[in-house]
Amino acid sequence: MHAWVATGRVVTLAAVGLVLWAGPAAADAAEPGDFSSAVTSVEPDPGGFAIETAGGDSFLALTVDEGTEVTVLGYEGEAYLRFSADGTVEQNLNSPATYINDDRYGANDLAPSRLQGVDVTTLEPDWEEVATDGRFAWHDHRTHEMRPDSPVARGESYAWSAPVVLEVDGTTVEVNGEITFADDVSPLPWLALALVVGAALVLPAGRLPEIVPPAAVAVVAALAAVVAWIGYSGLPAATGPSIVPAVVGLIALVLGVVAIAVERLRAVGLLAGGVFLATWGVFRLGVLANPVLPTTVPFGLERLVTALALGGGVGAVVVAFRSGALTKALLPAVDD
Repeated sequence: MHAWVATGRVVTLAAVGLVLWAGPAAADAAEPGDFSSAVTSVEPDPGGFAIETAGGDSFLALTVDEGTEVTVLGYEGEAYLRFSADGTVEQNLNSPATYINDDRYGANDLAPSRLQGVDVTTLEPDWEEVATDGRFAWHDHRTHEMRPDSPVARGESYAWSAPVVLEVDGTTVEVNGEITFADDVSPLPWLALALVVGAALVLPAGRLPEIVPPAAVAVVAALAAVVAWIGYSGLPAATGPSIVPAVVGLIALVLGVVAIAVERLRAVGLLAGGVFLATWGVFRLGVLANPVLPTTVPFGLERLVTALALGGGVGAVVVAFRSGALTKALLPAVDD
């Protein structure tokens, strides 16, 4: 009974990663999905800026060079965003787009009453600073699919609903693009790989050197942390990327290394590291079943590491319980 209580404490501590991950996001972050969006033309192109989609089809990201001034027009032709020559980025509180774009699907269309039923192009802009480095990203509903069903078959593309209009140092610029309904993917091969990895740790566990399971956890956790960090650092801050996956992967790596280096903590470290690693994989299950992923990491690598984390994490937990060393590691000597 005492062994299960102590073990439960270890698992509870490891589950902190799960709680952190499930906490409220700082923004309406991009998620795996079925659509990708891309810029196809910028006409004319006076230079001084770069515009691209980010997070699959979720965000439009604009970077403006120092010395260049850009205004992004909203859905009614009003000034929506202002990129100043010194890198300051501001949004117009008198633009309905400021409120509509808070949500991926425009569900937060709660513009103040003063903006309803009026020609917002005649209102004086009320600027609010949102960035200082000349970079910003937003949900632009002209550039991603807003309907529940795709208007085309998988693998086909179609034009944005409208161009995004910029004023670049006084020059009117139209940005056009297309949306692609990506080919479907099956999670089954990746889930099968996870099963194989888990079985490879569990079935021959009694014949494997004790160092092998924690070493496997450490290696996969290192891959998980790197993949998560690249995905986090590759997206603009305004898209709301989370650093938690990288932290969870790093914790699993540390626990794996502890299990390798400290023999008396091997079972405990393996258990906790396995829980963190499995948590990393469970919360990324969407990458196995969706064709478009909100990351700069190659999609195949993202799915491979997720499958390895699922199989390796669960396998490590099972091995820790079956080793017989867990009770000894967790409990002090008790007289019969």
